[in-house]
Amino acid sequence: MRAIFICGASTRVDLWQRFQALSLPLSLSYGASETTAQMAALPAASFPDELPAFDVMPGREVSVRNERVAVRGAGVCAGYWQAGRLAPCRDEDGWFLLDDRARFTADGRLQFLGRLDGVFKVGGESVAPADGENGLIAAGIKGFLAVIPEEDAEY
Repeated sequence: MRAIFICGASTRVDLWQRFQALSLPLSLSYGASETTAQMAALPAASFPDELPAFDVMPGREVSVRNERVAVRGAGVCAGYWQAGRLAPCRDEDGWFLLDDRARFTADGRLQFLGRLDGVFKVGGESVAPADGENGLIAAGIKGFLAVIPEEDAEY
């Protein structure tokens, strides 16, 4: 076995460490259902100490527009089945827009920053709940965690 791909929401560091202890060749990947769940991946067995930067997979083209991810190419869906017909989901140039925030690193790798939906502002900064939850887990906080916005007179 060369790699087990893990896709989806943010991967908890403590779970990754458990799998590594079992010597499983895990590869963290990024993508949406509409992109066959993968459009970028990390090499097997490499889990970064900080925010990961992914290599875009062959056959896919990724663009970042105002931090919003757009993808076209292999594996991108043709549309959504609605009312008995295929409704297009791409723009006129073939780009599918995701509700994900990302940027490209200096070496051209894709760095996922979180979701556009569910993001809230704290002191003028955008906060993705998953980022806060992963920070609490990394700090050793155990149990059910949820980061939610709360009104604050100062912010």
